[in-house]
Amino acid sequence: MIICNDSAELNEMKMKIHEHRRKLRNAVDCISGEIDRLAQFTFSEEKEARKLNPYLVKSVIKNMSRGMSKENAVIVTAMNYEQPIMRVSAVFSEQTRYMAAINLYAKRYTAEKLKKAGYKTKEIAQIIGVSENHIYKLLRAVPDFWFLK
Repeated sequence: MIICNDSAELNEMKMKIHEHRRKLRNAVDCISGEIDRLAQFTFSEEKEARKLNPYLVKSVIKNMSRGMSKENAVIVTAMNYEQPIMRVSAVFSEQTRYMAAINLYAKRYTAEKLKKAGYKTKEIAQIIGVSENHIYKLLRAVPDFWFLK
């Protein structure tokens, strides 16, 4: 079938194409609006969930101090706060990494002060509760105070 530029069928097809384009544009606008609303809702939920982080960590530590294993303490905390177990575990593991760094710095600081006070390495190791080799490594390590730069 050959269609001329001025035929009624061509104009009808153009009108249908224009109508479909308009419908698609409206659908895309509607979907993008829903995505924006969902993103705002998710952000506000995450913001509220982040406020719980210190309480989650304290609760896990409290449960561990009562004699529970780490895994059981995480599960009990997740049930108490109605949070996913993976989230509580992730929040607590991030906290333990931070605390491990602080504890290591505290051991180094204590070893330096005891060394300056005249204690021997063997005595420092007994006080801090680590091996003599660990004391040597702590004192040789060069701290990087990147957060002060």
